[in-house]
Amino acid sequence: MVQHFIDMDCLYEANTKVISIDERSKTVKVKQQETEKEIGYTYLILATGSSQRKLGVPGEQQMIDRGEVYSASADGERLKGKRVALIGGGDRAFEGAHLLASKAKEVYLIHRSTHFKAREQYVEKVLSDPGIKVITDTEVTAIHGKHHVTSIDLKSKNSECENLSVDAVLIRLGVAPNVELIKEKVTTTQSGLIVINEVHQSSNPSIYAIGDACTTPLFSSISSSAGQGAIVAKHVSSLLNES
Repeated sequence: MVQHFIDMDCLYEANTKVISIDERSKTVKVKQQETEKEIGYTYLILATGSSQRKLGVPGEQQMIDRGEVYSASADGERLKGKRVALIGGGDRAFEGAHLLASKAKEVYLIHRSTHFKAREQYVEKVLSDPGIKVITDTEVTAIHGKHHVTSIDLKSKNSECENLSVDAVLIRLGVAPNVELIKEKVTTTQSGLIVINEVHQSSNPSIYAIGDACTTPLFSSISSSAGQGAIVAKHVSSLLNES
């Protein structure tokens, strides 16, 4: 029977932030409080997950930092009687608009084109609801408000920038894989996912990826990520035993 010994210091580094990855020297630079150090690796498994896509406009991060982040399903009462803007064209944006239509004073669904990615049943419900105003071919260029959101700037393809008074903004642009530290060093898809083979090995033989870093959001789940992790662990274990 083969026994595998794992250095717990390498297995788990509490309060640690990865600063950079050097695939040539096979090292990861990390920071713990004010101390930086390098950790060498033979094989690197990326399980970095994903984050909500952002608009990248003035006022957005300040809004997030103030804690003005809402769930359409859980925060209906908090948004009752409010003017709410949902930004996006997918299922979450349309479902959110539908859920809030009976609670909020005004609901705006804003999308940068006239083509929606949302399922047809969601689109039909929203477009037929008189309590929801759908604004297409329009982008949000700024979010205003010092202590809370007060308005947003809109820029459409056919008109000048205008200001819309709202009390809350729900950004529903989908998710993006957290691959900033590695995306220039391995092959990625147009949407940023790491390209992997059947054992989740990337274009770099020493680097593997599991979970949201390599899985399209439609098929992402905790159970699938755990299964992917088991595949990689078994494969890497066999490689280490051979070396």
